[in-house]
Amino acid sequence: MGAPTWQWVHPRDRISKEFNAVADYDITRMTFDSLEDLANTIGRTLQAPVTIEDRNHHLLAYSAHDAATSDSARTGTIMSHQVPERVIDALWEQGAIQRLADTTEAVWIPAIVSVGLNRRIAISVRRGSELIGYIWAIETRTFSAEDLAFLKQAARVVSLKLIQWNAGRQVQEEAKREFFWGLLMGRTLSDEVLAEKKQALNLKLPKQFAVVTFACSEAKESWVDNVTYVVNTSQRVKPVFQTYSRNRLILLVGPGNPGLFVAETCQDFVLSTLRTVAERFGHREMDGGCGQVYSSYIRVSESYQEAEAVLKLRGVFQEQLENIYTYGQLGMLRFIPKLLEAFPKDSLINDTLVRLRGYDQRHRADFMETLEVYLNHGGSMKDAAQALHIHINTLTYRLKRIEEIGGTDLNSPHQRMSLYFDLKLERMMNFSHPDPD
Repeated sequence: MGAPTWQWVHPRDRISKEFNAVADYDITRMTFDSLEDLANTIGRTLQAPVTIEDRNHHLLAYSAHDAATSDSARTGTIMSHQVPERVIDALWEQGAIQRLADTTEAVWIPAIVSVGLNRRIAISVRRGSELIGYIWAIETRTFSAEDLAFLKQAARVVSLKLIQWNAGRQVQEEAKREFFWGLLMGRTLSDEVLAEKKQALNLKLPKQFAVVTFACSEAKESWVDNVTYVVNTSQRVKPVFQTYSRNRLILLVGPGNPGLFVAETCQDFVLSTLRTVAERFGHREMDGGCGQVYSSYIRVSESYQEAEAVLKLRGVFQEQLENIYTYGQLGMLRFIPKLLEAFPKDSLINDTLVRLRGYDQRHRADFMETLEVYLNHGGSMKDAAQALHIHINTLTYRLKRIEEIGGTDLNSPHQRMSLYFDLKLERMMNFSHPDPD
């Protein structure tokens, strides 16, 4: 019997046989021990630097590469284990992410010099119709039709790996959600229990945190997925926990970068998230609120209640709180929900407002509106007159009559503050318990 005849086989042909083997979804016949091995095989076959990401652009694996063939966008991704936010924004502006979401074929990505992104080929990774990740390859040579077909096969194998990887995480993620919900509900938490949970759930808890709540009145199933995507691609803050209840997405977030975590960071995060979700996905019936920043996890429930208070107060006082999303910026309005909980409604009546409202109803006047506009503008005659579209002399007359009818002194800072607060308290009471028609 003669010696066997050996024949050289191109690596692409060898890997193609492996892909054909897994095309039938027989995971036991896969020859890749990890996503890193798979990324390296794809990279060697395409002769290009390759990265594999999840749907939120977190880096899962990357191929070995020559530094000369990489670019700063890829380097930044590897360094931070996440695609830099400015690169994601640029890809959205270019329409690349939208094209990847709309097709199962490979997509050419033109260079974006401003963010250090060289020309690429990319393909979405899917579980059925659900997008679960991406493969990106820097164009170091002209890719052929065979290369594109190979990349499509590679996406199927990566899909199997991601499904397998995600299955192993589901139990732990559910345990994290249950732990987070307990914190939100104020469950007692000792230092010992916290230490045990951190170890059991492999948690990296920031020294400072805040609870952020997003709400949407639209009944669209995609809302939560779209907001979650924007939240997890933002690098202003770092989400630690998240859960969904009714029309609320509730997050516990820490600092996105080392340094002091302050309310302004949360304000910027909420505002940018609302804008991005509206621009990219069209969800405009949406709002957000953030509780105070704390360092003790016993106060998670407190921060959550504060975030909910922001949402409720923003719904009532839309004009005054138009650009306010954090509890600390609410000023005296933050005390209104607590007062309504602590005291009966009839104990919070202001006699001056009762007299003015009665006079308006009997004489079809509008002194209540005049007073509220005047107080909303901080007692500025000029600004209040402009808002009411009346002459300052007319406003002066109206304010004098308000003092006479209501038995108050608008020159007194104490009286003005009291009337302002009680007007807001009344509005909140009417919002919570509207009078029947």
